[in-house]
Amino acid sequence: SAYCAAAGVPSYIFMPDDTPEPFFESCKLFGAEIVRVSGTISEAGQEMRKRNGDWVDLSTTKEPYRVEGKKTLGFEISEQMGWGVPDVIICPTGGGTAIMGIWKAFEELEALGLIGSERPRLYAAQSGGCAPIVRAIEKGTDNVEPWVNSETMALGLRVPSPFSGRLILNAIRSSGGGAVAVAEHDIEPIRRMTGKLEGLDISPESAVGIAGLRNLVDSGTIDYDEEVVFLNTGGGARYTNIS
Repeated sequence: SAYCAAAGVPSYIFMPDDTPEPFFESCKLFGAEIVRVSGTISEAGQEMRKRNGDWVDLSTTKEPYRVEGKKTLGFEISEQMGWGVPDVIICPTGGGTAIMGIWKAFEELEALGLIGSERPRLYAAQSGGCAPIVRAIEKGTDNVEPWVNSETMALGLRVPSPFSGRLILNAIRSSGGGAVAVAEHDIEPIRRMTGKLEGLDISPESAVGIAGLRNLVDSGTIDYDEEVVFLNTGGGARYTNIS
């Protein structure tokens, strides 16, 4: 909505009704027309497509720019490591654009001759209340089945049926990585611990990633001496509904 306002283009934002109010207020500030939808982001997308006339659909993976933007995360990680790669990258995962973009980045870096064939293992972290990627990895399926009755305070990860599920699974498996689900009751304690230890007000989505990293280390999937990059995907200031 901010970019539309700057370009003089009207914007229409469809969001789940239980989205924290600060997200709605930000869109209102930029003059967006907001439609609250009962359900998850999947239902919001369905409602948008019902009403869509000649609009440009900017939802996840419906346009190329989000994955291309997330790709720069991979470029930056490698550059800051002297054009190397970490052993592991942990991605809190909803729609999966970070995983797809980062995988694309390392493919392109090799094509440019900046790195070799080495790749980081990519791990998707999801809440146990909505973990369709985790379930697909565990079952060994090529498709991501919709998650029924999804529920998590990490609203950015409440994506019961990611549109590009096959691409997400392909990136994870090609990297030799995996996916991990975390208990919903672990999310808020991780947020508070991170605040006290690091001075960071992280989002519930980011807390899912940290909890996932802990689970992977505890299970021996990730060794203590491995080099791990964790993506802190957002701050917690807008989550005023969490006490």
